[in-house]
Amino acid sequence: MKNYRQLVHEDIRNLGIADNFLGEECLYLALDILKDNPMRLCCISKSMYFDMADAMDTTTICIERNLRTFIAKLWKTDNHRYLDKIAGRHLVSKPTNKAFLDMMRLYWCEGDEDEE
Repeated sequence: MKNYRQLVHEDIRNLGIADNFLGEECLYLALDILKDNPMRLCCISKSMYFDMADAMDTTTICIERNLRTFIAKLWKTDNHRYLDKIAGRHLVSKPTNKAFLDMMRLYWCEGDEDEE
C-alpha cells in the first residue's frame, strides 16, 4: 500500500504542480512531525519551524516562506477541488500555513494509525 507521501505527491503532480518546490518537502516533514505529536501545531512558529529548519539546514523564515509559496501555488490552480476535498468543505480563501497543515494532517495522517 502506498504511504501518504506517495499519495500526496501523486495528487500534487495531477494538479500540474512541478517537482521543484521545497514547500512540498517542508509539507512532508511537517506531516511527519504532526503524526507523532499533533499538539505541536499549536505553536507552529516556535514548536515546528525550528526543528524543520534544522532538519533541512535552513532558516525558520525559509521554512515558513516555502510552505506559504507551496500553498499559494495550490490555491492558484484552476480548481480548488483538491483543497476543498482535504478541508472537507468549500474554501473561500487561501488557508494559512497552520490551517493547511492541520487539514493535511487530518486528511492524510489521522486514519493512517489503524493500518499500522
